[in-house]
Amino acid sequence: MTATQPDIVHGVDIVSRFMETPCQSHLQATKHILRYVKGMQNDGIFYSCANKMELVGYIDNDWAGDIEKRKSTLGYVFHFSSSVFSSS
Repeated sequence: MTATQPDIVHGVDIVSRFMETPCQSHLQATKHILRYVKGMQNDGIFYSCANKMELVGYIDNDWAGDIEKRKSTLGYVFHFSSSVFSSS
């Protein structure tokens, strides 16, 4: 599910850390995630079946491009077939 709903990855990761000894707050968080997913059934990433399925990524960076603070900047986007699944 986290492959098609990347916005829930962090919440699922946190809750899954406590699977062996969950407490009431973990159960409430899990129910919250499931209610969110139920309301978003028609949203998410759709991976169509295409003849040419390829993973493509673009990255652009600027090493120490900020003259005042000498910070680097980075941007990226990855898509599989025609669906973007990660970007910054």
